[in-house]
Amino acid sequence: SASAKFFQQISTKSDLFLRAKYYEGIIHTQRGKLKSAVKAFRDIYQANVQPSSAETLQSLEELKDVALINIARIYYGLQRYDNADKYYSLVNRDSIYWPQSLFERAWATFMRNDLNHSLGLLLTINSPFFDEYEFLPEVTILRGLAYFTLCEYSDVDRILLEYESRYQPMRAELKAFLARYATPEKQKLADQAYEDYFENTEKVSDLEKSIFLRILRNRDLTGIVAHMDRMDAEEDLIDQQKSIWRDSIGAHLKKVMEKDRRRYKRRAGRILLKEMAQQNDYLGDLMSQSQIIRFEVV
Repeated sequence: SASAKFFQQISTKSDLFLRAKYYEGIIHTQRGKLKSAVKAFRDIYQANVQPSSAETLQSLEELKDVALINIARIYYGLQRYDNADKYYSLVNRDSIYWPQSLFERAWATFMRNDLNHSLGLLLTINSPFFDEYEFLPEVTILRGLAYFTLCEYSDVDRILLEYESRYQPMRAELKAFLARYATPEKQKLADQAYEDYFENTEKVSDLEKSIFLRILRNRDLTGIVAHMDRMDAEEDLIDQQKSIWRDSIGAHLKKVMEKDRRRYKRRAGRILLKEMAQQNDYLGDLMSQSQIIRFEVV
C-alpha cells in the first residue's frame, strides 16, 4: 500500500505517469482488487499522452499493449473468456507482445470450446517468422489438446512426438549447463556462463535463437549487455589515439574497464542462469504434460 501511494503522487503530465499507473495495476492485482486493477490498466490503454520523444512513444505503446494483456489475463482468471478474447484482440499487430497475446487468446477460445478459432490462432503463431523469433513451446501442447478434444488421436500423437523430439535436446542441454553452476562456489564463476553463450562463437548448441530472444527480454540483462557494448566502443576509441596517450592513460583506463567488465559479466551470468532455470522448469512441465496427453491417447 505504501508503494501504491508513492506511485499515485506522480504527475499526470509526467512521461512516467502511465508507468506508475501500470505498477498500481500490478499492486491491485496482487492484492486481489481486480476491479481496481482493470480500471488502472484500462486508464493506460485509453490515455491520450503526448510523449516527449520517439523512444518514449514506443515505450508507451508497448505499455498499453501490456496493459491490455493484463486486463485479458484477469478476465481469463475469472473464466470470463469472451471478455478476455476481446482485450487480447486489441493488442497492436506491430507490437512485440502480439505473438504472446495470440497464444493466450488461443487458450481463451479453447476454454470456451471454439476449437476452430483456437487452431487458427495457433496456425498464425506457428508460421516460420514467429517460430524463429518467439519461444512459445506451449503452443504445440495446446494444439495437441485441441486435436485431442476433436478426437483426432493420430494427429495428437504425431504432434506431441514431434514436440518431444524438438524440445527434449534443448531441455537436456539446459539441465546439464545449470548443473555446472549448481553450488554457491560455482555461482561465483557465473561470468563463465555468460561467456559460454554470448562470446563463444564456436559453441555448438541445441538451444534455438528464440529462447535467447526470450531471455534477453529481461531488462536487467539487456541493460548489462548494452553497457558492455559501450565499453567495447570506448576501448576501440582508446586504441585509435596517439601512442603517447594510448600507452599511458589509455592502458590504465583499459585495466579499469576490464575489472568492471568482469564484474558486469558475473551479474549477467547470474541473471542468465536464473532465466535458464525458469525455461528448464517450463520445458520440463510441458514435457510431462505431453507425455500425459499421449498416455490418454493410448
